[in-house]
Amino acid sequence: MTPPQIAAAISRRTIPYVQIPLETIRQHNEILARLYQWLNDEGYEVDIAAARKLLPQLMDFNTWLEKQGKAKFEALLRTQHT
Repeated sequence: MTPPQIAAAISRRTIPYVQIPLETIRQHNEILARLYQWLNDEGYEVDIAAARKLLPQLMDFNTWLEKQGKAKFEALLRTQHT
């Protein structure tokens, strides 16, 4: 999934999405900023069928978000507001 697709999936689950400017990330962590820049500009490809052969329990992002991710994001947001 692309970063915008991930953001859209998160937003559909009533988890607020806040875009952080790349320059703000760069001020705190240059390596992470480079990673996000690469994801936004070039991205990556994965052979999903081959990955599923190795890891049958592999979930797509939307399934993970529904089963595990939403609770993790909500817990993270609670720690940010305390």
